Amino acid sequence: MCNEAGPKQQIIVNVDHDHEDLKELLSDLAALIKGGDDGLDHESVFGEARQLLKYFGNDMQAHFEREERDLFPVLSKELTGRSREIHELSKAHLLFTELVGKINTTLEDMAASLRTCQDVLKRLDEAFSRHSEVEKDLAETLNETVVDPQKREALRERLKSV
Repeated sequence: MCNEAGPKQQIIVNVDHDHEDLKELLSDLAALIKGGDDGLDHESVFGEARQLLKYFGNDMQAHFEREERDLFPVLSKELTGRSREIHELSKAHLLFTELVGKINTTLEDMAASLRTCQDVLKRLDEAFSRHSEVEKDLAETLNETVVDPQKREALRERLKSV
């Protein structure tokens, strides 16, 4: 994403930072679970994976709360023609929470297949990537659409936690 929306205007919101952090945690989790597949002690791998998943889940929920409280209402108001996409983003948060729960359930069962855990983690990663791309597109559209400097600054202030 470019750093400016026009001559000497800062972007209103950049959703990449949180998303990149969450994607990195997912990548770390996938690598850890792959270690279990490579013959490492399953109990140790699953224990570490549960801790990392808990950390990811907490960060993910905090991120979702900020989006639902701040970002989605602004996008809905400013980009009325994209309301269906914005609603789908909000609904996707429930899917991500469900997938994290499935991974956690798998990690709680020491007899569970690492392959099952990897498959659900892959679904979560792919869904989160698609979700991030739609949010990025909406944020870019917002940056291009809102041109009034005062309104841009007010939106930047409102969305600074996102």
